[in-house]
Amino acid sequence: MADALRVRDAVLRGTIELLDPRVDQLGGGRVVLRHTRARSRAFFLRWGSNWSHRAEATASRRIPSPWVTNYARAMPIDGDYEPSTWDWVREQVAEYEASDGERANTLMDTGLPIIVLTTRGNKSGKVRKMALMRVEHDGEYSLVASQGGMPTNPSWYHNLLADPTALVIQDGAERHDYLAREVTDGEKAIWWERSVVAYPPYAEYQEATTRVIPVLVARRADR
Repeated sequence: MADALRVRDAVLRGTIELLDPRVDQLGGGRVVLRHTRARSRAFFLRWGSNWSHRAEATASRRIPSPWVTNYARAMPIDGDYEPSTWDWVREQVAEYEASDGERANTLMDTGLPIIVLTTRGNKSGKVRKMALMRVEHDGEYSLVASQGGMPTNPSWYHNLLADPTALVIQDGAERHDYLAREVTDGEKAIWWERSVVAYPPYAEYQEATTRVIPVLVARRADR
């Protein structure tokens, strides 16, 4: 038991790899485990004969599974809330949350629905919230880091790269923990098409910038 606790504490410090025989029943193979205290370093869980005795220093090398398994379930997002410096974002988030999504649930007067993202600042550690266009398919959400076609990626994108498990999405009255991952190639093309159908200006944003707009996909952490 003491060995297991030492291993657990080392993982929270972001210093070791766990070799855990129980991982396979949750999907098998190596899966990325991120933690805020590890400051976005990737660590892996894999098969082993005894997880409390087989620990070794490592760095992230490959990720065959696209998702963090439920073994590394999303952590609660707690801490000081720092509202957006943009008035319209701050006010919309407050109204949306206060009404369980019954009010302030579209992008201005477009009639197009939004969701509210909660992340943790990758530098400040503070809780951050913002509205994003609602692009949902089979219970998963496309998170398009467009920032209106600006030359830089939005801060929430960097927050999720640093800790993809620190994500809460509120869609109407429903509020759940999610796991995020960035998609590429053919999978990105599918989600990009869905996103543009839901919000056509995304295509214009991509034309307006030389930056390749990233797309992340969010999945419920308890599924």
